[in-house]
Amino acid sequence: MKDVSGRIVYSSEMNAQEGENQSVIEVSQLSKGVYMVEVRSNSAKQQVRLVVQ
Repeated sequence: MKDVSGRIVYSSEMNAQEGENQSVIEVSQLSKGVYMVEVRSNSAKQQVRLVVQ
């Protein structure tokens, strides 16, 4: 996860299994603002915008 300036504020790896997987990101320690969450697998990458208020 990166803040708006591009600084990495959180990083984690997990061994995902085929199907649905979940990971919890604790955001209570983050400053208010907009963050980009990037999820990658061997074959795909997706970015989601996260707003912490």
